[in-house]
Amino acid sequence: MRRKPIDYYIPVLIVLVFALTLLIFPSWKKLIEHTSSSSEVPKRFDWRDVNGEDYTTPAISQGRLSAAGPFAEIGVVEALYKIRHKSPRAHIKLSEQFMLSCMADYDGGETPPDTVKIDEAWKTMGIVDYACFPYIPRDTLEKIPCRPCDDWQKRIVAKIVRKIEIPPGDANLKRALVRYGPLVVGMDLYEDALNYSGGIYRHATGNYVGGHVVMLAGFDDEKEFWVVRNSGPKGWGENGFMRIAYYQCALGRNPYALEVQFFK
Repeated sequence: MRRKPIDYYIPVLIVLVFALTLLIFPSWKKLIEHTSSSSEVPKRFDWRDVNGEDYTTPAISQGRLSAAGPFAEIGVVEALYKIRHKSPRAHIKLSEQFMLSCMADYDGGETPPDTVKIDEAWKTMGIVDYACFPYIPRDTLEKIPCRPCDDWQKRIVAKIVRKIEIPPGDANLKRALVRYGPLVVGMDLYEDALNYSGGIYRHATGNYVGGHVVMLAGFDDEKEFWVVRNSGPKGWGENGFMRIAYYQCALGRNPYALEVQFFK
């Protein structure tokens, strides 16, 4: 029997090497997963208006607490519940207070909650519905003890399975937003944003306040803006949302999507 030339086996070897690479280096798989798509990214997309339906939930003020990240994550999980059930009327309200007091053991100070502790609690403990431990809004920096409802273990609504990191770049952000649902993103916050009441925001005046975390909900290429849900005070922005111009405030820093397991 005649032996096949070595060139015959090269394509097979390439496929095997590629498959082994994805197994050994899962981050490569993640990168390919996010940067390749058979469908084009639309010129405009907003989870508040998908065929006339709103898949987001109302924003809640974080007050003086340095806890923008947890508030953004809860907004994403609540939206994903609607998306998972393919219905904007499949509404759940999660407990921000449970996340702060029980999952993070947050002391209520100006230092943000421990994200490592929160990540672990999302996976092992999960989060309860709002009625089990209603949010306690406050302007003082104080610790609220973990005192949820007595049957809280039976009222776990969701757990985060994993965070899906999004590669840098606006195109990747848009593609991930359409594919996975709302995202958690970082941005820079300036004084004039604190008084934002509507329109397309561009930083004009005021000092740098600090880093901030918001929920990314949409974009518009024609008018060149992003849509984010903030955790600002009641009456802030456009019903708690902001339209922010492209290339402003380093929006989109450290973006990630969430893979969530629901129990109802």
